[in-house]
Amino acid sequence: MEAERPSMIRRTRSMDRIEVFLRGPSWFSSSFLEGRSLTGSIAVCTSLRFSLHLVVMCPVVVMTSSLVRAEEFLLLPGSSFYRGELEADVPLEGVLVGDFDPQTNPLGTETRPPSSKRGNVPIPMFGSLLLAGSFDGLQPSGWIDADWDLATASMVIHAFDIDLGGSGPGPVPLDQWIDTISSPFVTVRPDGVFPMGISEPIILRDADVLSMRFHSEGPVPADLLFVTDEIWAVFASIEGRLEIKVDTEGGIVTRTAFISLPTNGVIFLDQGPRLELGFFSSSAEGMGSESFPVSDLSFGIDVEGEDGEAGLLFSGMRRDPGFDLFIDLGIASVAGPLPDPDLDGDGRVDAVDLGLVLLEWGHTGRNAADLDRNGVIGSGDLARLLIAWSSEGDD
Repeated sequence: MEAERPSMIRRTRSMDRIEVFLRGPSWFSSSFLEGRSLTGSIAVCTSLRFSLHLVVMCPVVVMTSSLVRAEEFLLLPGSSFYRGELEADVPLEGVLVGDFDPQTNPLGTETRPPSSKRGNVPIPMFGSLLLAGSFDGLQPSGWIDADWDLATASMVIHAFDIDLGGSGPGPVPLDQWIDTISSPFVTVRPDGVFPMGISEPIILRDADVLSMRFHSEGPVPADLLFVTDEIWAVFASIEGRLEIKVDTEGGIVTRTAFISLPTNGVIFLDQGPRLELGFFSSSAEGMGSESFPVSDLSFGIDVEGEDGEAGLLFSGMRRDPGFDLFIDLGIASVAGPLPDPDLDGDGRVDAVDLGLVLLEWGHTGRNAADLDRNGVIGSGDLARLLIAWSSEGDD
């Protein structure tokens, strides 16, 4: 009878193959693998002889000691961007009338049906206030609250609040015009005849986007994919509320809609950590049902054969707009406090600090001038420094 072979564990030279010899099946229990992370393919070879020969094939993955983390990430405006396109349709229904007023505008325009001979008579009208435009170079800001578990390759984004850049230092303009249908009418001062009503679009001044905000509605799960010990890819579909506020000729128009945006990105565990996500998608929402009053929306229309325009006023109701939004959004965010742009410690962010950043330009690795903590001294660090630039009156 063959002598009993002692239990043993042998690691082969390939470093990814472990051979385990067991004296009997009862010796092999869960305690052997307790606390061990073995990933990869497993091939088991057994014989009916007294000894059991178990071969485990496992690529060795060394994970960081902190498997579970919870962080609040702050967006870096200088390293994030937002560009896109927006089209909106604001339904209108009411009447238009000339801007004549016996006290304040006695030489203004009067409107009336073709059969009337006098008076400033309201004319029924319905249509849409239309908005359209594209924007580029906006810098999002905000925060993301997330935790992750490397052992299960999972992440949960518990909350986020991202200002897409509409509330930045300058307005975000949109083209604005009225596309309408009205009853036939005539005008006085200047004299005009409109047998088909208003048949051409009415061009208005630009509208201004006051804000665009994307914020959480609830926890969002995400998947992680191992790249290196310190780099994991992130895949998710981010769901939340999109709020748009626009200053139009018909008043301030707002719309809130629930949207879902697919995203992918990377979390760098050795840079703060640092979370980068990209969104490239489009979203559409139909018109809302709530109505709001509109009064004295003023515009002018050309009168054939006359030099001046007929001044008109619209009064009536508008509804929540429908919209189509295209989003190309890239965000970079880091956890914890960011480095102070005051690199020389004199209490000001000025030309000396700028010079220190420029001296380190292009350098990689840990560096005091890496103000956005992306591992490279570059444009993101310069943007952070300029945002914090001290004015002449600062101490």
